[in-house]
Amino acid sequence: MGKPMPQNLSRSAPGTDLETTNSTAMVLTAYAMTMTIRGSEPKAFEAAVRAWRERNPQAAHDDAARAVATIICNKL
Repeated sequence: MGKPMPQNLSRSAPGTDLETTNSTAMVLTAYAMTMTIRGSEPKAFEAAVRAWRERNPQAAHDDAARAVATIICNKL
């Protein structure tokens, strides 16, 4: 068979750095796109929360909102 895949290139499980990076990117993209299209911060925030919950469906809305707020605040 072929060579084993390096650890940093293997498939990520939920909670790994790659998964976190992907979730963060989805949140920021959803937020930015909604701000561009609608120009409404509350609607952009809710779009970002929905994007985060797509990756974390088990999370409660309040937990998702806190995670999104942290992601957005860390980006600013």
